[in-house]
Amino acid sequence: MSNKNIKKKVDADGDNIAVLKVYRENGFVVLRIKVSESIENCFKTDEVKESMVYRSNGDRLSYYAMNIADRDNMASIESKMSVFMCDYGGELFRSGRPNFSVLRTVGVSSSNGVKMRVDGLIGSDAIKKYVELFKKFLAEFYKQYISRVSVETTLNIVEL
Repeated sequence: MSNKNIKKKVDADGDNIAVLKVYRENGFVVLRIKVSESIENCFKTDEVKESMVYRSNGDRLSYYAMNIADRDNMASIESKMSVFMCDYGGELFRSGRPNFSVLRTVGVSSSNGVKMRVDGLIGSDAIKKYVELFKKFLAEFYKQYISRVSVETTLNIVEL
């Protein structure tokens, strides 16, 4: 049984930004994930859909759908960070790139996070790689899109 935990850097409120546990249970790969509310808020939309693939205790999980503007922004993130975010319910890896669309799961920041079963034959090396890439991705995503930033400029107008 492969079992891996991640506790990432803390956010501004002193909470872990994410805890991920990936393990094999009865032949299936299970993801347990909890992220900070600030991360779930990045993916929240008014439209929620039910997954045809990801399940928890037999029930279909809900996820935040994306509108066209969200898809364009997500495509930019996917390209820049070499991941997949749009393929909710897809494989853990596609063309060697990890699928982190699980971050779009409704309730991923709740007190217990979410637990989901991932179908398919997934080896221990792939599980370890997924966890390592998740850690790197989330640290960069947090830095680029969530952490506080302040930019100031001064404009001087000189008449000639």
